[in-house]
Amino acid sequence: MRFFVLTLSFLLLPSAPAHALEVYLNGVRATGLKNQTLQNCTVSFDENGNIRIVAKGYAVKKVGNEGGAPAATRGKYFLVSTFNRLGYAQYDVDLYINGRWARKVRSTENQVIMEISKLLPSGRVTLLFAATKNLGDKPRLSTSASDYLQVIVGEGTAGGGTVNITRTLADFRATAERTSNFNQESIIQIP
Repeated sequence: MRFFVLTLSFLLLPSAPAHALEVYLNGVRATGLKNQTLQNCTVSFDENGNIRIVAKGYAVKKVGNEGGAPAATRGKYFLVSTFNRLGYAQYDVDLYINGRWARKVRSTENQVIMEISKLLPSGRVTLLFAATKNLGDKPRLSTSASDYLQVIVGEGTAGGGTVNITRTLADFRATAERTSNFNQESIIQIP
């Protein structure tokens, strides 16, 4: 599902008459919104005659008019795993976003590339990486720090079958040298 951000620009709008209705989109005042078409939405009128629109996949961002500059758009965020030798770290890493489980990355699986933009709310976000040593029924394949499973959360772009991380927000590494389970917490800021 695509996520759309609608931008309201509060310019010098004439005062609304006392009987004028307000429009709310997903709980945010959107009176004055222009040149937008909403798909697959529910429209209702509250007891005061205000129009309430619920439209999944849409958000309203309020901005002022600073010289007519366009509003900044939110970037795309990805979880990407990498390793030097598949399975040699023998760790599974669970990612929790603000206390909610998001994804397990296993050292035995091929590279994981997952867009997590929808899972990251705006503001202060806590990422918890929880590494669990997973030998299974096998002996340790390596005791070297150079054998690792790395999980990166970053902002980037996708296209042409590739993802380019332009800004790393959190970087976690579990090496084969370790044998215990461990966690790492990272605090990030999402616009």
